[in-house]
Amino acid sequence: MEVYIDGACKNNGKPLAKASYGIFWEPNNIKNINGPVPESYKQTNNTGELYAAVKCLQQIHENQLSNIIIKTDSEYLVRGITNDIVYWKSNNWKLKSSGNDVKNKELWSEIDNLLSNIKVTWAHVARDSEIGQIEADKLAKLALNIKTSGNTVQANNNSIVNVCVTTLNGPTMKRKLYR
Repeated sequence: MEVYIDGACKNNGKPLAKASYGIFWEPNNIKNINGPVPESYKQTNNTGELYAAVKCLQQIHENQLSNIIIKTDSEYLVRGITNDIVYWKSNNWKLKSSGNDVKNKELWSEIDNLLSNIKVTWAHVARDSEIGQIEADKLAKLALNIKTSGNTVQANNNSIVNVCVTTLNGPTMKRKLYR
């Protein structure tokens, strides 16, 4: 079984950046989810990609799935998980070249912990080269427009999603998001 993950970031590299993630299994699958990256993490496109991996691995655990191929357009994620992470762990999450901490080490460590009990295959795919990747990208971008404090939104293809939105210093309201 294949699953596609993607991250997105509005204003990447700027003070008001906002990152999000999307996970696409197949059309109309309840496991298709998206949401913002929690504000406790730096808001970048890379944290969006890594957080998508965390949420996907959590789904795999919760649903006791096996033989999963996780596809992503993030070379950073695939290279990190299939190559670099072995060294990072053995070097206390420090970079070989500078001795500095690995960027996003909390997310990398969480991914590593989630992988300890499951076996998945990681695959890099070119951006927009497969329908599933396009859908994961759409889900991640849709989540950039959700004003929330970390709630996950489930979204199926061609559906209207009801979302409870909590605005800063304002009331909770219901909003319909059209896909």
